[in-house]
Amino acid sequence: MSNAAFVDAEATILLADLSKQCRLSQPLQRLAYDLMQYPDDTVARRCHRLRVHRATYNRWLQQLRHQLQSVWVA
Repeated sequence: MSNAAFVDAEATILLADLSKQCRLSQPLQRLAYDLMQYPDDTVARRCHRLRVHRATYNRWLQQLRHQLQSVWVA
């Protein structure tokens, strides 16, 4: 298994576990996966890849932060 394939598989497993714990919606799952795959990417490129407007991206990011905080604080 190549290193890239291993990282991709690991990210997929982590996202599945995160989705179960946080009960993430499909858009938030897409955002979380994109953040894991491209951690240093710009907002503009991320929005283009996800095919969303910047306002939608910011709203999703805020929702993802809120859901993660509710799981990790509890």
